[in-house]
Amino acid sequence: MNDYFMFFFKNLKIQIEEANILKIWPFWSEIVSFYPGNRLYLITEGTARLFLRDEEILLEPDRLYYIPPGSVIGGKCDIFEHYFCHFSVSEPFSNLTHFIDFPHSVPATQEDKILFNNIVSSFPDDTPQKALNAEGSFKLLFSKLFADAQIIHTQKLRFAPILDFIDKHYMEEISLDVLAAEANVNKKYFCKLFKEYFGKSPWQYLLQTRLNKACFMLLENEHNVKTIADKVGFSDEFYFSRIFKKTFGFSPRMYRAKFNQAKTNGIM
Repeated sequence: MNDYFMFFFKNLKIQIEEANILKIWPFWSEIVSFYPGNRLYLITEGTARLFLRDEEILLEPDRLYYIPPGSVIGGKCDIFEHYFCHFSVSEPFSNLTHFIDFPHSVPATQEDKILFNNIVSSFPDDTPQKALNAEGSFKLLFSKLFADAQIIHTQKLRFAPILDFIDKHYMEEISLDVLAAEANVNKKYFCKLFKEYFGKSPWQYLLQTRLNKACFMLLENEHNVKTIADKVGFSDEFYFSRIFKKTFGFSPRMYRAKFNQAKTNGIM
């Protein structure tokens, strides 16, 4: 790993959003797709199937799993118990899988369960001691996934500032000319490289960024749908709602209602 990469990697900012240990029943299938961020799971009992956009994962006991942001589209289980941690990562590496090749599942030990329990018992991290305990335990757990991590493609790192730029300006009108200028290449070559590296066009990436930001806003505040659409860069509320439903399977209002119901019932 080159110095440029390690500079960013060592300065990653991890924000734990939620952590708990829960026993899950078949209703899990109705709520598992709601959270749009990163996830860390440790299964303690039973099994479940998690459906991602491009693969299916069997969740098994005594294994640690990393789930990339925005990848979950469904799940299926009878009864299983798991530790979970929802978290965000600072830009430009909010989705680590864009840059790093690493296993998303490794065996878990009894010590890992202790670390996960430290995170859960320290959350919410509303004192310095809890914050440090939660962060330290999380980093020890998360580091297990990176024992053999490698950069996917060194040249992709030149796009890290572009992703950072999109994250800071997603609510604005962003032209291809502006993005290409940020990358210091011509527009046609920029689009070709971007799609080659990230599997989607710059516009599709910007659209997904806006929708992911909207998910967090729907879960974290009571702004109405029109206000949220405006805040994430959609001038047309109805277009926003249509694209949101096409992407996530629920209208923005239903997405919020189902999540709030799950929270009320103590299952999220």
